[in-house]
Amino acid sequence: MMSFMLPAGVGAALGPAQTFLLREYVDTPMANDFLNGKTTTYPFIKPLKGFGTPSALAGIVGGIIGLGLGYVGAKKGKIIKTFNGQLALITYGASSLTSGLLSGIYPTSAASTAIARDPDNPIFTASSSRRGSLVITQPPMTAPTIPTTQTPNQQILANF
Repeated sequence: MMSFMLPAGVGAALGPAQTFLLREYVDTPMANDFLNGKTTTYPFIKPLKGFGTPSALAGIVGGIIGLGLGYVGAKKGKIIKTFNGQLALITYGASSLTSGLLSGIYPTSAASTAIARDPDNPIFTASSSRRGSLVITQPPMTAPTIPTTQTPNQQILANF
């Protein structure tokens, strides 16, 4: 009766499932290995920051490929010739692209910590790599001067 619902549902569910699994089983362990010192190489693509994680890249690239193949199949009838296949690819592409973009915008906490601790990050090198070099000094404290002509009430208020 409605034979298109199963391929559409499967395609729509595969995109976020792929991104979730990559976030949990690839992004986080790679970032933790870098943070714990097990590897010295930076685990992600540096210029892309959060979008350089495997979950974001796989989601975005897979989504674009899925949308492209589904679109070409639907418009020209080439590559993917069945309606159900085209629908599955289009729904997978849309959901995978969306979840990949969200994974790039909101990386896991371990991945964002690894991005912040990148040795080439100017914030990291300016503050935390030179431990103890930042010294904050305050001017010496002086005792407040109270004029001798104040009334007792004015002396109490001067302390506040």
